[in-house]
This record gives sequence, structure tokens and C-alpha cells, in this order.
Amino acid sequence: MPDDAPAADEESGGKPVTPSEPVAFPPYPHLPPPPPDQGSPPGPPQRPSPDCPPPPHPPLLGVASGHGDASPTGATTSVGPTDSLGRPVANWAKRAAAFVLDLVIAGVGGAIVAVVAVGNRITESTGGSTSIHLRPGDTFVLLALFFLTYTAYFTFLTGGRRGQTLGAMAVGVAVRDATGGGQIGAARALVRSMIISAFCIPYLSIPWALDMLTPLWIPGRQALHDKAVHSVVVDVR
Repeated sequence: MPDDAPAADEESGGKPVTPSEPVAFPPYPHLPPPPPDQGSPPGPPQRPSPDCPPPPHPPLLGVASGHGDASPTGATTSVGPTDSLGRPVANWAKRAAAFVLDLVIAGVGGAIVAVVAVGNRITESTGGSTSIHLRPGDTFVLLALFFLTYTAYFTFLTGGRRGQTLGAMAVGVAVRDATGGGQIGAARALVRSMIISAFCIPYLSIPWALDMLTPLWIPGRQALHDKAVHSVVVDVR
């Protein structure tokens, strides 16, 4: 038999298998579909280009300071009017509280001065009651003493470096120059204090009420005595 003769297949009954006949192979198993593309892994952060401005900061909620919302740098911005240095102007409630305290304090000082001035006219009866025998001009003298006491009190403390009376210290406000933001000095404090003291005199209740209420509607929250000397009351606490 020649060497190039096709070999016989024993299972096919000895028939030779020619190369032209196709050979059947078992089918391949079905493979699951590939997973969806999840995207490429994140790379290193991209540095912003110097030509592109940085994204704006998100707004921050304000802190409980009573002056407004906080800025991205952590500083507190004011909601109401401010002075030339950006300090918030004191509201009417704080000003009224400081003024009432000052009236009480200065009134006690005025009463002490009045007692010293008319002390020789105070008599005590045998029953324990006390009476004051005033002379014709004593009423005017007492009013003048109270006026001087109030004026000296407001002038000395308001015109100083702190610009604060005792009532202003208690509520955290101070009198400052409306333009430069510094102290108003003794001369302007004297004029301002004389106006306040004059409004405290009896029979001037209507001007006093107007002076006390003007900060409610004037944009800079200034009273009449502030307008007269170009001062402003700022919140320092």
C-alpha cells in the first residue's frame, strides 16, 4: 500500500476518511456578556489654569452674633447700617436701655449734689418725718444742679477715649464720630450732652420724645443730638 493512501477508520467499518470530509467539533459554551463600561479610574486632580477664575465659594450660614451672615473668610457681615469703619450701628433697643441706665445713675448723682446744696434746709420733726423748706429761688437752683450733673456725666464719659457712659458699657455700645470712627472729643461731647440734659428738663417731654424716637426712622439711626454733632452710636459687643 502506498504511504500516501488514506488510513482506514476502524469505527466507520474500515472506510477510509478522506481529508475533504468536514470534521464536527463540540459547540463552545455561551459566555456572559461583558459588564458595562464603568469609566476610567479617576486620575490625579487637575490643577486649575491661571486664566480661569476659581469657582465661587458656597454661602455660609451666619453665626448667632446678631449682625448678619458670615462671609467665606469667617468674618461677620452686618445687616443694618454701619459706621465708617464697618461697625454695626446700635439699634434703638440698646440705645434706650443705655439711656435709662444713665438717667438713673446720673439722677442719683444729681440727688446727692442737691442734698449737699440744700442740706441746711432739711429738718426732721420729733415724729420722725423729714421736710424740706425751700426758698423762693431754690427750685431753679435744684434744676440747674441737675442739669450740670447730667451734662458733666455725659460729657466726661462720652468725650473720652472709650466714648462710653456706664449705661453704654453695660449694653455694649459706644459713641463715635460718624465720619472718621474715632472719639468725638470734649467740645462735641459737651454740645451733645447739653442737648440731652436740656431734654430731661420738665415741660420738654415732646422734644425729648422726638429726640429719643428719631433713631427709629433715620437711616443712620441717629438721634437729634447725634445729628447736631455728627456722631453715631455703634455696637461694640
